[in-house]
Amino acid sequence: LLFVCRLAVDKNALAFLEIARKLLAKAEGAQPVYVLVAGTGRQAPEFERAFREDPLLSKHGRYLGFRSDVPALLKLCTVSASTSLQEGFGLRVLESLAVGRPCVSYAVGGIPEVMDLPEARPWLVEPGNADAFAQALLDVLQAPQSELDALDGTLRRYSQRFDLDRQIDEMHAFYEEIFAKVAGTGLSEGAAVLAGGLDPRFRGGIGALSMEMSGTSGTT
Repeated sequence: LLFVCRLAVDKNALAFLEIARKLLAKAEGAQPVYVLVAGTGRQAPEFERAFREDPLLSKHGRYLGFRSDVPALLKLCTVSASTSLQEGFGLRVLESLAVGRPCVSYAVGGIPEVMDLPEARPWLVEPGNADAFAQALLDVLQAPQSELDALDGTLRRYSQRFDLDRQIDEMHAFYEEIFAKVAGTGLSEGAAVLAGGLDPRFRGGIGALSMEMSGTSGTT
């Protein structure tokens, strides 16, 4: 199990300690579990002290501190965890899916959208329910290897829907549709900005928008 997190109050980082203890207690005698924690932040000293002083966690886990090789760590693990109770998007969740690893998370913010596939529904936990969170982790850890192998490819393919180039193409198509509708009404783009609230940057057309998003100037 890998927990990657900015160790801070808004990430609910200390809650992972309780979840990990519950997981290890549930798995004792049935499933070998090793816990890795990577991250730093304002709560790092408190988190590390609690982790190292806990007999169960110190025996079956390791606090790694800051790491720059998170994708490699994710590939080494069977499952990851996100304990945050407020997320606009859930980048850590997507990073896990992108390397084919399940991520058990609280169902908050944008995370349910990031994990919007049938296989991931059991990994979305009611916010604050530490016992259910630990059980969801254990369910993944106890899954047959054939099931985990199948998930690897499924999650990698699914994560491609968030690819930057694809997002730009979809936004490109969206605004092309808007400009086509504007042309059909006989309004000028400037009038459409006033009537529909379109960002004035789009007066130059979708080509300018795409170049701005991709960071190019249109020259070579």
